[in-house]
Amino acid sequence: MEQNRATGLDGKRFGFRLVDKPVCDRGLALGAMGQQFCFVGDDLGWIAGSEGKVFYTTDGGEHWDVVYAGFNVRLNDLVFKDENHGWAAGENGTIFHSQDGGMNWELQDTPGANHDLAAITFNDLEKGWACGEYG
Repeated sequence: MEQNRATGLDGKRFGFRLVDKPVCDRGLALGAMGQQFCFVGDDLGWIAGSEGKVFYTTDGGEHWDVVYAGFNVRLNDLVFKDENHGWAAGENGTIFHSQDGGMNWELQDTPGANHDLAAITFNDLEKGWACGEYG
């Protein structure tokens, strides 16, 4: 696997590796951009951010743009299963879904989930799990 370098919106450089399936990770210190990223293929990637922001790149991380999920909440995690279908989870049990590569986000119904969600994952386009404060 080849090591690649990208530049965040804060001007800091970080490395990533390209693989044949979506790569998602958390715990990066990317400043205002967030800490959770997910890449699908060589060029397409997203980062979950604060204030409902999702940062995305179409050139392997050389340049980043931002879209807004629609609500002013911190997004703690995101996952994309392919180039189009992604989910983001955050404050107050919030889950968003995108069907167009993260350009538009739809709020999902999460009855009873009112605590912050820390992680989200999907096995396929139909079945997923989220977890957060208090289990």
